[in-house]
Amino acid sequence: MNRTTICATRSPSGSDDSGAIQSAIDNCPVDEVLMLNSGTFIVNNYVLVWKGITLRGSGAGKTTLKKTNGARPRTSQVDAGTDGILKPVDPDNYAYDAQPIIIVGPSRWPGPDDSTSQNLTMDGTQGAMSITVANASGFAVGQFVLLDELSGATYQPTPAGYPNNSQVLRGDRVAWNIHNPSGPGDDPTEAKGWFSRFDRPTNEIKEIASVSGNTVTFTSPLAISYRTGHTAQLTRYTLTGSQSGGDSVHVTYAGVENLTATGGADGAIRFENAAYSWAKNVEVTQWLGEGVAIDGSFRVELRDSYIHTGSWPEPGGAGYGISHANAS
Repeated sequence: MNRTTICATRSPSGSDDSGAIQSAIDNCPVDEVLMLNSGTFIVNNYVLVWKGITLRGSGAGKTTLKKTNGARPRTSQVDAGTDGILKPVDPDNYAYDAQPIIIVGPSRWPGPDDSTSQNLTMDGTQGAMSITVANASGFAVGQFVLLDELSGATYQPTPAGYPNNSQVLRGDRVAWNIHNPSGPGDDPTEAKGWFSRFDRPTNEIKEIASVSGNTVTFTSPLAISYRTGHTAQLTRYTLTGSQSGGDSVHVTYAGVENLTATGGADGAIRFENAAYSWAKNVEVTQWLGEGVAIDGSFRVELRDSYIHTGSWPEPGGAGYGISHANAS
């Protein structure tokens, strides 16, 4: 979506620009562009693109949004045994403010409203466009909803040769990195809720095309079957019903373009309950968490971008380049 109407233009102030950028976003009419001139904007509090506008810089490497109290850049020393990779700085050795730089979405921590969940009354078939629920009241055309099911995982024998001859927690579609007795590197039980509703990692976001009685039809087919035997459910996103209590209704047609983001300390650019939204021609570097996170979102596009040199490229979430979670 190539928007051309500019609602406002901002230049760096030399101090923290978070408030000025957020105010400009808040006042920018839908379908217009907030233009950021060349230079370095200090963004020590994340900015929330909560409606269908475009946040556009003057070019990656020209317009930089920098979090100065976030992730530390790599050192100037080359890590021994590598081909020029610079040593990172362990975030356990310094204090930082755990915030991203840009969030595209309705709030900081949106999520599904569990009070709206409705059980499917018959299995949803892979490739089908519709499902039937116990009560479709509250579901409406244009809503983005969550379709998911329980894993059904139980402790099963591990492959031969696994340490301690333990059992692994697995179902027919999902195997958790959880063993009995526990083994080296095991995840805790709460890992079952890190990237989905608890124990519901088979999931997808759907857009409602129509509702007839208790049959809900979507704009896209089911990617996999959803089974009543696994308590398959359809769940809405609401203004106040998420676990955080924040607005969780999806933001549509919001874009981030032509800029560099550096220093993010809980991801750099995050799509949180966004739909038909995008990041284009962005550079992301020196972050903790995820370079670009796409969570709870539907048809988000990331293109023509350069995501490189995370601050702490360690397993366990400290240095993912791009992540998809929560049914995206």
